[in-house]
Amino acid sequence: MQQCNIHLYSAEQYSGVQYFWSRNPVAGISNTPAFGTGGINETLTNITNAPVYVPYEYTLSAAGCVGNYSVGVTVNPSPLITSGTDTMNICSGKAFSYTPGSSAKGVGFTWTRAAVPGISNPAASGSGAITETLVNTGNVAVIVNYVLTADYEGCHETKTISVVVNPAPSISSVLQDIEICAGTSVSALTLNGPVAGTQYNWTNNNTAVGLPGSGINTIPSFVARNQYADSILSTITINAVTPAGCTLDDAGGYAIEVNPRLPLK
Repeated sequence: MQQCNIHLYSAEQYSGVQYFWSRNPVAGISNTPAFGTGGINETLTNITNAPVYVPYEYTLSAAGCVGNYSVGVTVNPSPLITSGTDTMNICSGKAFSYTPGSSAKGVGFTWTRAAVPGISNPAASGSGAITETLVNTGNVAVIVNYVLTADYEGCHETKTISVVVNPAPSISSVLQDIEICAGTSVSALTLNGPVAGTQYNWTNNNTAVGLPGSGINTIPSFVARNQYADSILSTITINAVTPAGCTLDDAGGYAIEVNPRLPLK
């Protein structure tokens, strides 16, 4: 007979029979020795990571006849989930993985996840490790809960694994190529987007046009320069990072073409 840790075990009784039972201490079981009459009704606690067999000695008496019998129960360990259950922070559109673990050997794991408003993924379930790419369709973080169940020989433990799915950055500013003549003033461009606190880093690959080589959030105004006879070109590249560390390596960009001044006649 098997039972799960912390479950009850009772012996069936028959009318007219007296039952006397005893149990010695057993290594791996935290309960002290016990004895009693009638049916066995105990809560046994297995403090190991493996099944432990617990024997009981029974003495039965009826009509002056006595019989001694041995019965036992295998107490399986609770499949405790020992892998971390702290809330995880991930970025929308980035794959993540959670590998469950237990103190007991041979434990199987299953998980379920309901559909969550603000997350485009449908409800899902699986076994073993959780591996998904969750997509946050909004501009604020969304919490997604996974229900993780450990199973060992019919014994269960369930825990909730929470994942915060942070939104990916994007850019709302209008980006368009510019073609101008040397000596022309170019207005500043403030970079912004829907995710609060996003930082926009920009680079300019040709400072000969009069614009600095890099900056944050605002591309400043400048006077276009061209000291050459032909047009020169620069490319503005923009990367974005949110306060949660979610990045967009190619948030956008544009080109600046500066034509030379026409010579005076």
